[in-house]
Amino acid sequence: MSDSGFHLVEVGSDLDQAGEVVDRLLALNVSDRVLVEVECETTSHALDWWLSRATVGWTTLEFLLPPEVAVEVEWLLVADGRARGGVVGPEGVHLWVEPTDTAALEKLARSAPVPVRVYVGDLKPALFTWAMIPPAPARTLVYWDDCWWPPEGEFRGESKHAGVAVAVNASTLWDLDPGPVGFRVYVETRSGDVELARRLAGKARLEVLAEAESL
Repeated sequence: MSDSGFHLVEVGSDLDQAGEVVDRLLALNVSDRVLVEVECETTSHALDWWLSRATVGWTTLEFLLPPEVAVEVEWLLVADGRARGGVVGPEGVHLWVEPTDTAALEKLARSAPVPVRVYVGDLKPALFTWAMIPPAPARTLVYWDDCWWPPEGEFRGESKHAGVAVAVNASTLWDLDPGPVGFRVYVETRSGDVELARRLAGKARLEVLAEAESL
């Protein structure tokens, strides 16, 4: 993914429209191994809900907490038998909770809700619904990974750098910088392969609207 380019192909305000655009792009994919990643802004009271959406084999939920809240929760993870601590980053403290982290989850549920950012990966496409996306102004990233753009003519196909992504209420994709209410849909290709992006967009009745974004 680090050598990928993400090409903006649609901008709008209605998530139903975003869903239709994503469906058209995913219809071009021939892989049956697509998985979905979701990153979104929500509150600490929603962690139980997100844990219930985690797939078997991926039951750990990563989230971002303000430092003053993280220090109160981190020791409870140890009390539940896990020694894994938080990772301090520029935006806060990354922690990981599992369904067995009852003390930490109960503490968060009893405390006043605080803003958090959650990350859920390896979702089967059928388990993702647009209702998962919090209302504005919360920012969300949804990424359909492990696609395969099939061979055509001299094009041999692309499976390593192939996917579809949506940024909601954000002006950029991966950093989720604040933006106007609405969505931005991207198609992923190998970095620099604008021709493939244009071809895929054209087949989905879209067009490339801007220079590609990358990680």
